[in-house]
Parts: sequence; C-alpha cells; structure tokens
Amino acid sequence: MLMAQNRALQAMAARQQALADPASTPQQARENINNDQEMHNNNTSRSIEFHGEHATLTPGPKPNGLMTFHAICQTRSPQEVERILSTTQPTPQILNFGLEAALTGSNIAVAQYLLSNHAPITPSTAEKILQTTNPNPTLTDRQIALFELLTQHGWTPNSPGSTGAPLLPQVAATNNTALLRWFLTHGANPNFGIRRLGTSNGATDQLSYESCAALESASAKGDIEAVQMLFDAGAEIRYGYPLHYAAGALPVPVPAGGGSGSELFDPDRRIPIMQLLLERGADVNQKGETELVAHHPIMYAVMAGAVQRVRWLLERGADPEARGSWGSAVETAFVMGSEEMKAVMEVGIRARRFGGEASFAGEVLAIRPKPSG
Repeated sequence: MLMAQNRALQAMAARQQALADPASTPQQARENINNDQEMHNNNTSRSIEFHGEHATLTPGPKPNGLMTFHAICQTRSPQEVERILSTTQPTPQILNFGLEAALTGSNIAVAQYLLSNHAPITPSTAEKILQTTNPNPTLTDRQIALFELLTQHGWTPNSPGSTGAPLLPQVAATNNTALLRWFLTHGANPNFGIRRLGTSNGATDQLSYESCAALESASAKGDIEAVQMLFDAGAEIRYGYPLHYAAGALPVPVPAGGGSGSELFDPDRRIPIMQLLLERGADVNQKGETELVAHHPIMYAVMAGAVQRVRWLLERGADPEARGSWGSAVETAFVMGSEEMKAVMEVGIRARRFGGEASFAGEVLAIRPKPSG
C-alpha cells in the first residue's frame, strides 16, 4: 500500500514539475533529440567556424556546428546571424533551431530577424521563452515582448504546446503574475487544456474546454494571487481537483539549521489557497476519480507530511477515516506520519466519533462540541 501511495504522490509531483519545466518530460526530451538530429542531418554539408569576431558556414560536417549557431542566436546580433545564413541555403529546421535558441536567450532582435525571414513556429517554440538561460531583472518584460512577437506571426496563448496542451498551466506554475496577467488579457482560456478522463483501466488525456489544469497548477505552486486571477478570468473549480493539488504539494524545506517536525517547512502558503478554493466550492471530502487523483485531499496532505494542512482540513470537516483504494488517511498517518501528525489525527478521530469538531488552538489539541440545533 505504501509503495502505491508513494508512487501516486510522486506522479502528482512529477506533473507539477512537468508543468514548470516541459523539457523535463521524456516525450519532450525525445523530440528535442530527434529534432536536433534531423537538423544536423539536413546541414551536414556545411559547418560553422569562427574567424576573429565573425562566423561563417564552411564546407564539411562539423559536430559542434549547430551548437555554435545556437550560441550565436542566443547572444549575438541579427547582423551576425544574417552573415552566417547568407553563406548557405537555410532550411526551415535550421531557422526554427535558431529561433528557439534566440527565445531561450531572450534575444528579441535575433528572434525578430528570424521570424521576418520565415522561421517556422512549431508546438515547442513558445515554450522556449519559459526556459530562458538569460535571467535578469527585466526578464518578465523580455518574455512578454517575445510572446508579443510570436502573436504577430500566428501564435496565440491558446496554441498547443509540445504535449498538445496550451502553455497557461506552465505559466501558472511560474509564480510570475505579470506574465500570467498578459496571457489572460490576451485571450488565454483558463478552462482550456488537458483533461484526464476515466480511471487506471482506461485513462485518456483529452484537450478540452473543461480542464482545470491551470487552476491545479497554480494551487500546487502556492501563489494565491495567481489562483485569484484565474478565478477572475472564469476558471471553473468543478472541472478538476485543485484542492487535492494544494493539499498534496510537497512543502518547501527551509535552509539548513531549521527546527524539527513541521518546523522544517516554510510557512504553508497553500492554506490561504485552500481557504479560497473552499469558498469557491471545493469539497474537503471529495474523492478524486482519476488515475492521478484517486483519493481525498486529506490523504494527499498526510502523504506530503503537511501537518498544518491536515489540521486545517480536520477543522473544516475532513473525514480522516474516509476510505479509498489505499485505505484511509488515518491509517497512512499512523504508518508513515510523524508524532505530530499522529497527535493531530487522534484529535480528528475523537472529534468525529463523539459528534464534535476538531479544534486546534495553537499547539493545544481539544474537541469542540458541535452547536445544538
């Protein structure tokens, strides 16, 4: 049972990581390798060499030729890129390769030059803006300028990315509210994305206008402003399980030298988000019905070791004995939880069994009777 639970939590964490870094997915990695190999094969008759401050394409294969071109597109001027391309007949693959390099380097001038020379935009192209290798204080402004540039050449915020889904869930996972605001004000649909249907016996991912991927992503990341922005833009909580993602997000360790138990984690930013989700209609006892989300929010909080979230959920009526395919949250807590987690669970169990509500005043555990009538 524990192995299944750990795999499930790891799967949820992996999805959160994939949203923030699409190049980390095996599918994307394979596509990157295949694309690079195809472009290399199409350009084996020429390679790139430096001559002083300039570079030219010279006859003969050279293994690092594409990588040199990649670096030039990231950091050099449009004139330098033009000088290289003027020595050959560039293919669409080479132009796209250069464009994506310029995007990862936040090189607006080179990206504009290549787009004006008909560099194609592929499903993976816009994602490169989120994978920049050139962080600086003006990064958000440069990212927005690059996305604006792509919109002038046919791309939209709802265009599919390399996984078939639009970029909004990835943007929602960046904690960059200025960029998220740009996406939403330029037509990104908060309910458009991948929706997982069915169970482990027949789960399928479908592109749908009833997706909660962006809201789930922002909830897991812990940015309440982003969650509120998505709600303001029309995000529907009923399409997914954002409370489960917020409850199960792995806490962030504090720097070395911190305390013990729940003190090992930063103040939990997800509890205000969970409160907002509750106000918007989330159910603390909703059981997930998909392969990835197959249990109750409190189970995910226990598995994440998030004592504060477990306490919060119990205070709001979460049932620690609700059973799913891996048993109940209370069983999991007593098998793999900390002493603090077990103490919190004991109060929750007693409260429900004796008809009261769990109450936690500071570190004091008590049972608060339900009001009569």
